[in-house]
Amino acid sequence: MDFSFIDALPSRGWRERRVSLPVSEFYGIKSTMQGEKCLKRHYPSTINSEVVGYKTRDCVNKNFTSIGINGKHTEFFGQRLFPPGGKFLLIAGGEEDAPSAYQILSNDKYRTPCVSPTVGEGGTAEQIKANYKWVSSFETVVLCLDNDEVGQKAAEECARVLKPGQAKIMKLRLKDANEYLCNVRRRSLLKRSGERNGTALPVLLVQVIRGMHWFRGLSLRRFLSRRLLRNLRKCLMVGLH
Repeated sequence: MDFSFIDALPSRGWRERRVSLPVSEFYGIKSTMQGEKCLKRHYPSTINSEVVGYKTRDCVNKNFTSIGINGKHTEFFGQRLFPPGGKFLLIAGGEEDAPSAYQILSNDKYRTPCVSPTVGEGGTAEQIKANYKWVSSFETVVLCLDNDEVGQKAAEECARVLKPGQAKIMKLRLKDANEYLCNVRRRSLLKRSGERNGTALPVLLVQVIRGMHWFRGLSLRRFLSRRLLRNLRKCLMVGLH
């Protein structure tokens, strides 16, 4: 199916969601504009790092359509941008949440891989299975799915697919990563804390999963050994509020 007309569209930031132009360009997001108003956002779908289709968000009617190939067997949105391996991978709930998290976390020193499912949060576990070699190549996978019943259920399903101890479920105070980007006060707090601690990944409250064992309500400062905490601090910011 021909989607070259989308390829030809420009990349633009989304002012209402505070997603910047450089980040939109980095993720290959195309925009259909009417003056300064964003009508549609087009997210590339990839297989073997090649664009095979687009998922389109209608910003006016608030619905989604797809053109070309898109499904649980395709790669995560943003996956082609990050080589396998490394300390952390963050899986966000939606196509605007992954760039939002990346925009918050990125600085001159750190570049945290942030991706999202292309089939909705309910299909995240299946998409992990389809891309298991790439996902499991990271030491820690942070599941930053939406702060609602659907998102948390999906996070638990994902955690069971991954290796024991590999998954960490991020408990958000706001709805999703994009709300943190839009919330100036919260974003500033995360940025200042990250700069102060020299770290890359904000986690407000983390549940550590080891096999089927859950440690609920424990802060990582109390749970982790001092040595492990020192190593973790290099790339992980834990906000204990």
